[in-house]
Amino acid sequence: MPHGDPAQGIQLAELELKGQRVLVSDSAVQHAFDFTPSTSLFVECDDRAELERLTEVLGADGKTYMPLDSYGFSTAFAWVGDRFGVSWQLNLA
Repeated sequence: MPHGDPAQGIQLAELELKGQRVLVSDSAVQHAFDFTPSTSLFVECDDRAELERLTEVLGADGKTYMPLDSYGFSTAFAWVGDRFGVSWQLNLA
């Protein structure tokens, strides 16, 4: 649930993904850093359909760091950056 003045952007947002509560906040203060893909949210998906859906939705208008594929550490994994610059590593559990 976003909070704040839409003209000012989202100051606080809350989402729940697979039972995990995630809070994000905005800052009006200018910082010398930005998002980096080295910090990611890692999501274990229950089935291939869920993995494919999350890869598509979260990667829309963003970046693909590793396309959905079989890798040595996982039979089905994708690493995407969403349109806001948040990095998501999605894995088939």
